[in-house]
Amino acid sequence: MTGSAPTIPRPALKPLTGLRFVAAMAVVLYHAGDVLAPHAPGPLARLVSAGYLGVSLFFVLSGFILTYTYIEPASGALRGTAREFWWARIARVYPMYAAALVLALPIFLLYRIVLAPPAARADATLAAGLTPMLLQAWWPRAACQWNCPGWSLSVEMFFYALFPFLAIRIAQPGRNLRVIGALSWSACIVVPVIYLMLTPSALPHPTRFDQTFWLQAAKFNPVAHLGEFLVGVTAGLAFLRRTPNLRAERGLRWTTVGIAAMGSIVLATRDNLPYLFLHDGLLAPLWAASIFTLAVGGGAAARALASRPLVRLGESSYALYLVHLPILGFVVLARDLTRIRHPGSSSPAWFPFVAYLILSIITSLVLFKRLEEPARRRIRKWAIGRRAGEEGSAAPRLRLAAAATIE
Repeated sequence: MTGSAPTIPRPALKPLTGLRFVAAMAVVLYHAGDVLAPHAPGPLARLVSAGYLGVSLFFVLSGFILTYTYIEPASGALRGTAREFWWARIARVYPMYAAALVLALPIFLLYRIVLAPPAARADATLAAGLTPMLLQAWWPRAACQWNCPGWSLSVEMFFYALFPFLAIRIAQPGRNLRVIGALSWSACIVVPVIYLMLTPSALPHPTRFDQTFWLQAAKFNPVAHLGEFLVGVTAGLAFLRRTPNLRAERGLRWTTVGIAAMGSIVLATRDNLPYLFLHDGLLAPLWAASIFTLAVGGGAAARALASRPLVRLGESSYALYLVHLPILGFVVLARDLTRIRHPGSSSPAWFPFVAYLILSIITSLVLFKRLEEPARRRIRKWAIGRRAGEEGSAAPRLRLAAAATIE
């Protein structure tokens, strides 16, 4: 599990940093649209209602970036040790995750404990124990209780646990990445198919508002999303091993743009789409192709996403993703209390929505600068010092600069 010990990080893939903000904002709009902008035009409302696809994009992007950062393409070895990788992941994920849980705690206690019917409190109590440990996705009823976006971090921790073992096997010389990628994509549809086959009463077109136990299991279980992550891993290896070919890369770019445009038209004009299949990674190949072309660079989209404002927003997108729902809870609570106290008062319909977006973005920028990055540096410094002390060496084997990539 141990390869060479590089000290020089790979170049940053700035368009992918900007892409993170786009994916995070899709999720933000998805959660806020029905609550704060219920009267949006039909096509726009349909696109917003597909914002959950941003999570699937995150899963593929995670596999791509971790492979780009931690795998040696020629030998297939891990850059550094598994232990160093896991400490880097904890430093990256947990400080902001814990802060978001603290922010969401009053909303969780109010709606899940105080105002909830007694029958629902058992699930909330279980969630209170599982969520701080990032285990909530393994129990469907607990996945979305305390700060719902956190379920995907529970899934990511499963990916992180497996990455040092799976990635180096996929990356071994001679592996057929096309076959591995195709099998990984096939795995994305296995759970939805099993769900439809074994649940006679299953809705043919379930939505996020349907909350049956087995539907939630099919949506949130980490195993159901492993295929998306592995699609990203194979795409990352393909990127590292590519032989630059301007004509082929331009062809892939335009093909991806065309498919994405047609997909957007379908999402904006059609109802009754296969929600569970889309939720569990049906579009993973499209995400992988998009990520690959943006990483290569070139084209208007890559230049726009690599712009300084979008890169800055992309850096804070993790904080935005985690805190936007607690902030939405406080905004809705304040709106409802205002309506109760002042029944005759009113404000423009768009005002709460715009104010919420601005507040969420500003909060995420501040938290990234003041909390996420400082905490990350402290944890990694502590882990490196601890490891150096155990080995009796002042120099750790792995010094990957986290800021050089978006991992």
